[in-house]
Amino acid sequence: KTLEAEVLEQLASRIDATDYKFDKLEAKVLAKATSVMKGEPYEADILLVASNSKANPTITIGGSPINIEGGVGKFSAGTAGATGSKSYSGEIVVQGPEGIKSFPFTGEYQVFAPSASIAADQMNLLYIGINNPLTISASGFSDAQVNVRASGATLKKTGNGKYNAKVTRGPKEAIISVTTKDGKNLGKQKFRIRSLPQPTAQLGGIPNDGLPKGRASVGAQNRIIATMGAGFAYDLKYRVTRFTMIMAYKRKPPKMAQSSSGMLTGQMVSLLRSAQSGDRIVFEQIRASEAKYGFKANLSPIVISIK
Repeated sequence: KTLEAEVLEQLASRIDATDYKFDKLEAKVLAKATSVMKGEPYEADILLVASNSKANPTITIGGSPINIEGGVGKFSAGTAGATGSKSYSGEIVVQGPEGIKSFPFTGEYQVFAPSASIAADQMNLLYIGINNPLTISASGFSDAQVNVRASGATLKKTGNGKYNAKVTRGPKEAIISVTTKDGKNLGKQKFRIRSLPQPTAQLGGIPNDGLPKGRASVGAQNRIIATMGAGFAYDLKYRVTRFTMIMAYKRKPPKMAQSSSGMLTGQMVSLLRSAQSGDRIVFEQIRASEAKYGFKANLSPIVISIK
């Protein structure tokens, strides 16, 4: 009987010998993702978590130990750099009733770039025949995680989130759409398609505004230029290739001269400097070409009255 009692006592002492001791219970919500795209469900596991505030487990991530507070590991990945999905893994090592035991784990989080969408409706334009630069991004997704498509335009990728859209005559609008790799719609933008504005010709630095000009400022110019205007956003550089100048004197017959470039000839400079009050100078048949795309343009005449 004594032996039986000792055996039963020993067996009873081993009932919870392999149990881990905990002194703290709390509810935890473990979400599959902390952000959810519109149209997608939010999912989470809700459970009761037990911990030992007096224990000192060893927790490592990527082989490096992290701080322990009250038996809970405190992990910080530092300042987030590139956007996209990030993952990490490690293990928790504890001294259990039967010796040291390791529990591996993995985690994942998303790095989002702050973004703002600022659009002026009247500026949503794509010009025919040129490269229209676009910056396209989807908040919460890296460039490799999205597909960008265009209807009514041809897209060419030039960098991370950078594209050139090119359109030809035909449609009145183009639609740029962004989707995830598995086809979920992230958004789209409609663009109107317009022909390029014509460049404007002017005599040197004198604006072609139809107002009378002083003879000194007119006589100081030596070329005809073609400009798209200060407000035009694209870098199109036209060069005048030829023009005709008519000096319409107030009190004597007019004189005509021609140039096969944008520069005034010696004869033209002499005519300009001979101008008097009431005389009119006309530059017409102005032709220009654009270097990058090879566009040709016939420019409106310049008419200058001497005050």
